[in-house]
Amino acid sequence: MEFNQKQVKIGKPPHYLCVDSKNNTVFVSCNGSNEIQIINGDTLELIHSIYVPQPQHLAVNITTNKLYVINNQHDKFFKKDEGDVISVIDLKSFKIIETLSNEKGFGNLTINPITNKIITFSKESEEQLLIFNGDSHKVDSSITLEGSLAHGTGSVDVNHETNKIYCLQSEPVIVSDKVVLHVIDEKSKFVTFRPDEKFRYCGLVDWTKANSKGDVFFVTGDDTAGLEVGYVLPFREIYKCDGTSNTFTVKKTDLGQIEHIAYNPNNSKIYVAETNSDSVIIFDENLSELSKNVLPPLKKQKTRFRDPAYVRLACNLRTNQVFFTSQDMKNRKEYCLYLFNS
Repeated sequence: MEFNQKQVKIGKPPHYLCVDSKNNTVFVSCNGSNEIQIINGDTLELIHSIYVPQPQHLAVNITTNKLYVINNQHDKFFKKDEGDVISVIDLKSFKIIETLSNEKGFGNLTINPITNKIITFSKESEEQLLIFNGDSHKVDSSITLEGSLAHGTGSVDVNHETNKIYCLQSEPVIVSDKVVLHVIDEKSKFVTFRPDEKFRYCGLVDWTKANSKGDVFFVTGDDTAGLEVGYVLPFREIYKCDGTSNTFTVKKTDLGQIEHIAYNPNNSKIYVAETNSDSVIIFDENLSELSKNVLPPLKKQKTRFRDPAYVRLACNLRTNQVFFTSQDMKNRKEYCLYLFNS
């Protein structure tokens, strides 16, 4: 299937995106242009642009109507670097109303809008998982894990319904080819997986209270290619995991290079960005392929493939739309937000 849906140009280059399913609003962190772009998910029109220095991961709290962005806190002229903070943006005024700081900075983050908790980890001491209160923005609790998240590819996510936290983390050695998966419940008790597989991303994107499919989550990995110093080899497999029994139930192999995945529990579909084929593949919950959506080729370029560093996926759980960022088909130096209805 050829990709034939909407697209709009965005800032340079995109780092991450998230979706407010309630209002169908897309938030894109554009690291190169130092801004957060807020885009209407129906029309793909730019609603607002907010200056945020070097924005990275971001998440929206639909309960409080606030956006949380991990970014580098330097001044506007790049004269002073004060490390990573979390900027809190009020989505009514589109202004930064507060910054959350941590001596060692922040890594990835996620939000449970039902419990109003912001979950992240300490960037330079990544065995420390931090849980912030969404009202006071104070640390409610911290959880110590062994090891550190692997080479910046660690992932953290939360199931909004069960309030379980999922955290990927490397073994506590200087050079490791194994990543462990911690499942942490609301009482801070956790189960640790140490299988032979090498995981990369936790595919628990956008859980919702409306989910009635049970406690299930997805991760990507590869049991033949591990992690090397400073470089992550391609991941070509997806694992379906039962969160109740803490077991891996289905494994999909022989895929191309997986850059990112998203899961919509409302329609039981998994969306996979396969960058070596320039495709978004849709699977059902048992990892059977439903369709393959191929992006248009890059025009007048030596290669048709886009840089995987700029490929990210997110779902609107209410409309079942899928948004993702990538390079523009006509110019590799430009970037687009793409949309298709699944």
